[in-house]
Amino acid sequence: MKETNTYLKLKNKPQDNFPEYIVVHHSAASEDQTVKSIEDYHLSLGWEGVGYQYLIEKDGTIWKGRPELYHGAHVAEEHINFKSTGICVIGNFDVKLPTKEQEEASKRLVASIVAHYSIPLNKIVSHRYFLGIPPYKSCYGKNLPDDWARKLVEVSEPDYKEKIKNIIQELKSLL
Repeated sequence: MKETNTYLKLKNKPQDNFPEYIVVHHSAASEDQTVKSIEDYHLSLGWEGVGYQYLIEKDGTIWKGRPELYHGAHVAEEHINFKSTGICVIGNFDVKLPTKEQEEASKRLVASIVAHYSIPLNKIVSHRYFLGIPPYKSCYGKNLPDDWARKLVEVSEPDYKEKIKNIIQELKSLL
């Protein structure tokens, strides 16, 4: 995982974010957008740096934006910046879909955050979740269903049963 200048600047800030949600965004901009261009844009707005805790490039590289336990600048509604981890998947998903590399990186990242903070699956949401009905923007893109990020880490019942079966077999072999 790589670190942005924002992360290096803010990593020693006191904790004021207590993650209850994972909020996934898309960058919704041009094809040539980069982590640096997002960071520079957020700085141009007068922010402390990039507004998300994580960013995922098209090749699946994960960048640390803001520290996880420091408030974000990615959802103004309902004080969510102080009770969430913001992930920006770079791309415009009104036009395209995330790359397979982004999808796999998102899956790993979301699963690790869920496990670390015990976040319930129903609190893995797109940005538009907080934007009212109908939302005033499509974030994380109209080509992705509301449950896209959640489904990356959901374990279906057949998978769950298979995993339990494998664990039981491993335990039997140890006895």
